[in-house]
Amino acid sequence: MAQVINTLHSSSSGYSKFLYFNLLTLFLLLQISVVGQNLIPDPSFECGEPQCDFTSFPIWPIRNMCDWYIPSKGTTDIFSTTIPDKTCWASMPAIQNPPLDPSNPQVGSQLPRTGSRFIGIFAYKTFWNVPEDTTYREYAQVPLTVPLIPGEYYCAEMFVSMADKQRFAINNLGFYFHEIEIRESSYMLNVTPQVLEEKIIDDADNWVKVAGTFQANASHQYVTIGNFFHNYETKALDRGTDPQLYPYNSSYYFIDDVSVLKFQQKQFVYLGSTTICQGELASIEISGGLEDIVCSLLSDTTAIVGHNSYLSVRPLITTSYLVKGKNCGEIVKDTLSVTVKPGKPVDLIPDQTICAGTSLILDAGDGNLTYKWQDGSTGRFFHLSEQGSYNVWVENEYGCKYYDNVNIYIENKPTVKLGDDTVVCDKFFPLYVEDKPNLTYYWSTGSTDHEITPSAPGIYSIRVENACGEATDSIRIYSRDDIFVPNVLTLNDDELNEKFVIDGAGKKELKIYNRWGDEIFQSKAYKDNWPLDNAISSGTYFYTFMYSGCKPSSGWIQIVKN
Repeated sequence: MAQVINTLHSSSSGYSKFLYFNLLTLFLLLQISVVGQNLIPDPSFECGEPQCDFTSFPIWPIRNMCDWYIPSKGTTDIFSTTIPDKTCWASMPAIQNPPLDPSNPQVGSQLPRTGSRFIGIFAYKTFWNVPEDTTYREYAQVPLTVPLIPGEYYCAEMFVSMADKQRFAINNLGFYFHEIEIRESSYMLNVTPQVLEEKIIDDADNWVKVAGTFQANASHQYVTIGNFFHNYETKALDRGTDPQLYPYNSSYYFIDDVSVLKFQQKQFVYLGSTTICQGELASIEISGGLEDIVCSLLSDTTAIVGHNSYLSVRPLITTSYLVKGKNCGEIVKDTLSVTVKPGKPVDLIPDQTICAGTSLILDAGDGNLTYKWQDGSTGRFFHLSEQGSYNVWVENEYGCKYYDNVNIYIENKPTVKLGDDTVVCDKFFPLYVEDKPNLTYYWSTGSTDHEITPSAPGIYSIRVENACGEATDSIRIYSRDDIFVPNVLTLNDDELNEKFVIDGAGKKELKIYNRWGDEIFQSKAYKDNWPLDNAISSGTYFYTFMYSGCKPSSGWIQIVKN
């Protein structure tokens, strides 16, 4: 291909240049295609008919599967969500509580990661009384679409999920690449896999990726997946012996989405500003196709500061971070530095309340080149005396801009009004003032609540305070029994005892009658001013009066004139 390209490149014709460009483009596309091409046919096991009868298994190929084979004496299984009979052992998800008998031995329940099908294998068993060299295992084998190229690096991946009815979770799931097809009559394959998962996989809810890179040392044309190690070489996590929870004394894994790709080198790509002003937040998105990304301080790699695809930090000085991720199981490392330009964030004051008639000075700080307040003024200080929201932008010599704002509230000196003196004829009513969180209350009764209910007649007072001052008020409350009504008036121009004054307070209604029962005076809001003049004759008069909310009272009064 290189020779063809060089020949075309030496041509001066427009057609040759056009042909060269297209061949070069095709070559690059082919290269990209080869690099990204999955060498596994039917990677998610979608080809084939549903399988339900588990009582009869061929040695190979896998029952009702395309391309895939069983290379040993084990009986690898295929599961499907398209089987309508949910009592079928291969129907997924499995019914909740299937009977554990030979007609319905579900090993667990799972949904495919993709498509509608996946396979399952026993990877570890302990209850068969057999020698270790015949330990029961199950495998799946498939021919690659093209042989591997010796010396090239490849990435092998598959997704697994532990069947939830298994007592044991294990490690050692892996890939074995080989040149010729395997057909063994034993249960276990004694080979060394090129890709191996050393961690125990105990997740029965999710699909877990098993991945690794390797360098092909031959033109491998096949790959087999499973556990290639004896029990004593395999780490097993015992989940418990409860037969209701874990009826299978073994380890079984579902498998989906198998891939073998030519390995691609990947590197971190950082999006976002890595240069900030002091006090600012550096938000950096990390991409590049790597997985399991973890960020830590370079000076202390145990100090984790970020996970996954984002790093959000607020360093005070220029700081370096170690970024780690995985590319097909391989650890990739990089160093990322966040440069911090010197600066001092502006800090006005917290939101606060000032008293009416006072003023306040806001200080945006020193060391800045420019200042700009909300009203356009450009000084460092801002004088205020009114309620409102105030803000400022500053910029220093390094181009760092900072902003702050503050809300100022005005508080007035408190006022209080309990109301006019009054008469209580039945039940005492509450006395209260406005309830505000910034006020304190001091009643003559000792209460510090904003409301009290008197229990007896008398004078009640309150002092209300806030940060700006205090206010007081009092009220006299009369009982109906405490009201004094005179029965003699002396009209002798000495300005003593010359008006019909009824003790108490509040609105009252009064009517005066002469001795023949004629009404001679009435007022719905009596002002203690009868008789209105000195023309009234001496004698006996009768009255009725009533305070608002009280029952009427009646009596007589004697008028005496000299």
